[in-house]
Amino acid sequence: MKKYAESPRRLAAKKAVTERRELRKRRDKEIAELKALGAAARRFAKRDRVLQFAQRLRNHVVRRYDFVLDWDAAWLAEELRKGIARGEYSIKPRHPTTASIDQFIPGLGYHKANIQIIPLWFNFAKNAWAQDDVELAIARWMNSRHTSRLGD
Repeated sequence: MKKYAESPRRLAAKKAVTERRELRKRRDKEIAELKALGAAARRFAKRDRVLQFAQRLRNHVVRRYDFVLDWDAAWLAEELRKGIARGEYSIKPRHPTTASIDQFIPGLGYHKANIQIIPLWFNFAKNAWAQDDVELAIARWMNSRHTSRLGD
């Protein structure tokens, strides 16, 4: 019997199925770990708004782009807390300063080395405007933040 080489489309489909299975296994493991925690620990985990925001953001990336990521929600929550403490962004829904994940090099995926956490308005500006316009907007924004701090 003759064996034929598989098409690139079929190979890509097999790879996607494998990645989804890995993701399901990881989710099942996370659920099992949460169940292993006591009820008080689960309630505390639910109260952590930054972690919840990080989980929603991570799940959005996974659902929309069907990636297996090399970072988890806990890592993202820690990065978010650092930025929130510096006043760079917030976790308020539908707010211009809401944290957003951006790729340094578009198309390379959402890996730790290729992502940055930036305010939502800046992510929208990078996607819609030319590079010079973005730099001008950033300069004006930084100048306004600097002058408002001097006036206080």
